[in-house]
Amino acid sequence: MKKNKGDIFFIVIILLSILATVFIFKDLPTEIPTHWNIKGEVDNYSSKHFAFFTALLPALIYVLMKVVPRINIKRKSYQKYEVAYNATIFSTILFLIGVHWVIIFSALGYSIDIIKYVKVSLGILLVIIGRYMPQIKFNYLFGIRTPWTLLSLNVWRKTHMVGGYLYFVMGTVFILSSLSENTMSLYLALGSLIVLSIGIVIYSYVLYRKEKNKTV
Repeated sequence: MKKNKGDIFFIVIILLSILATVFIFKDLPTEIPTHWNIKGEVDNYSSKHFAFFTALLPALIYVLMKVVPRINIKRKSYQKYEVAYNATIFSTILFLIGVHWVIIFSALGYSIDIIKYVKVSLGILLVIIGRYMPQIKFNYLFGIRTPWTLLSLNVWRKTHMVGGYLYFVMGTVFILSSLSENTMSLYLALGSLIVLSIGIVIYSYVLYRKEKNKTV
């Protein structure tokens, strides 16, 4: 698959992140924070070598997501939603790199508001996914794949239109929730995201049932 300037840029970013991790590794404490509770307090640590896993994870995800279109039996349709697919890859990679460096800087003693970071970064990720979701054409490996979207092109299209709008709104909610210091705002945002995801699945089922009833 031909690499564009965007691919080259992100490959460089990933490599720089890995090299910077190697350079700073000696300065890391024996254990680094790897989990925070809902209040933003560190509640779990791992060996400093875990930093290599989080540094390499974006590269592994990038390679995996670039290989997926090649094995997709609907790969000819990939060009129709290539922009949406690449936007999802790049936003996911940036999110993972951000998480990695939050861990690194926290390990080095810097004070980082992890809750605010999660709200803003996850919000941006959802906004980007929502923005491009309606462009995703029917395929078996990428998008909202429920038993019913995979049985009907019409259900696929409508589900991704509505899903894109809802994820965009949900991402905006996450970003706005970062203005509140109340931990309840994170509970509400995460709970809303779960309800939204379940709702989209139910919506695809309802669409399919209506479509099937019309053909009976």
